[in-house]
Amino acid sequence: MWKPSPSDITWGRRIVSLLKEGGIWKIPDTGQRFQFFHTKKEILFLGGEMKDRWLFDRTVLCFNAIGYRVVENNLSGDRQEIIVERGRGKTR
Repeated sequence: MWKPSPSDITWGRRIVSLLKEGGIWKIPDTGQRFQFFHTKKEILFLGGEMKDRWLFDRTVLCFNAIGYRVVENNLSGDRQEIIVERGRGKTR
């Protein structure tokens, strides 16, 4: 499985440092949107195209490497962590 390099981790820290509590960041190519909650060290995935799943998976792994959980809302509105295993995203 792919692992973030030191430069990938630096990139993740830079993205996190640019956003305020509740701020939203979007990947331009896919429209995937993430909302940042620094006080919880949590990032809420808000949606977007999944045509480049590898990009999503690597983004999640970069944020995990700097101590942030990436979560999504399930149908009942509860947040579940997104876990990347063997290149595939999964909700725990």
